[in-house]
Amino acid sequence: MRTLPLLVAIISWSIVTVGDVGDVGAQTAVESPHGPIRNACETCHTAEGWSVRPDESDFDHASTGFDLEGAHGAIECTDCHLDLEFASTDPECSSCHVDVHRSELGDDCAFCHSTRSFLDQAEIRRMHRQTRFALTGRHAGVDCQSCHEPRGEGGLTYLGVSAECIDCHRDAYENVASPDHVADGFSENCDACHGTATWVGGFFNHELQIGGTLICVQCHRDDYDATTDPDHTSAGFPLDCGACHGTRTWDGADFAHDEFWFPIDSGAHRGEWDDCSECHTVASNYQVYDCLGCHPHSDRNKTDGDHDEEGQDYRYESVACYDCHPRGRSE
Repeated sequence: MRTLPLLVAIISWSIVTVGDVGDVGAQTAVESPHGPIRNACETCHTAEGWSVRPDESDFDHASTGFDLEGAHGAIECTDCHLDLEFASTDPECSSCHVDVHRSELGDDCAFCHSTRSFLDQAEIRRMHRQTRFALTGRHAGVDCQSCHEPRGEGGLTYLGVSAECIDCHRDAYENVASPDHVADGFSENCDACHGTATWVGGFFNHELQIGGTLICVQCHRDDYDATTDPDHTSAGFPLDCGACHGTRTWDGADFAHDEFWFPIDSGAHRGEWDDCSECHTVASNYQVYDCLGCHPHSDRNKTDGDHDEEGQDYRYESVACYDCHPRGRSE
C-alpha cells in the first residue's frame, strides 16, 4: 500500500513541474516528493516502474553522508525511509535498530558492530580486549547470551558481569569426578590449571594449590595401592609421593635406592637390570631379594673361584652376598 501515496505524490509533482519547463531544476528542488533533492528521476527510477533497490540505483547515497555499506546496500529504500521526505530520516543506528543492550554500552553501535553483521566476531573480540575479560580460545566463538544473560528490570546484563571462571563454570567444577574437585578441595580459580581452549589436559599447579599439611597420598592413594612394579604397599614405600615422583607424570620416578639400600644405579650394577622384579622375586615382600639370578654358582670367576680364601665361611646365598657386599663392591 506504500506505492499509492508515492504514486499520488509523483503525479502531483509532475503536474506542477510540467507547467514551467524552462526552470525544471528549480522546480525539482522545490516540488520533488523527496524534498530538496536535485537528482533527475531516472537516476533511481525506470520507465518499467517506480520501485527502487539501492543496489540497482545510480544514486550516490554517500553524498548524503550515509554510505550504504555492507548489509545496508541490499535493503529496500522504504526500510529506512518511512515517508517520501528522505531528508527527515534520522541517520542514527538507534532509529532503525532496537538497542538490545538497554543503553548500558552507549549509543555508538559502530564501536562493537559493523555494517557487515551485528555479530561481527572480529569486532566483538577487538572490543572485548578493552574489558577485564578478553575473548580467547573457546570463549571467542560462544554466543553473547551465554555469558550475558538477560537480567530483570534495573539489572545490568553487559556491565558489571563477573569475569571469574567459576561464575560460569561452577557446574563443570562440581561434576568432575576424576579428580573430584570438590572433595579434594581444588581452587575455584579454573585458570590455575586450565586454558581457554579446552578443559582437557589441565595442568595441576601444586605450588599454588597444595598447602598446609596436605600430602600427595590424600589425592593419589588409589595410584599408590594399585602400583605393582614395584608394589608400593608390600615394599613399604613412603606415602610422600614427592619423594620419588614429580608433578607432571608418574613415569621417570627418581627412587633413592642407592641412598637407603643396595646401590643399583651406580657402580657395577648400574644398567644391569630393567625391572624391580629381577632382584625382588617375591612381589608381596620386598625384603626378599635374590642375587643368584645374576651371579650363577657355575661362574667360578665371580662366585666360587673368588671365594676360595673364605673357606668354610663362604655360603652361596643371597643374604650372605649382602652381608659381605652391602655396597655391591668386590672388596
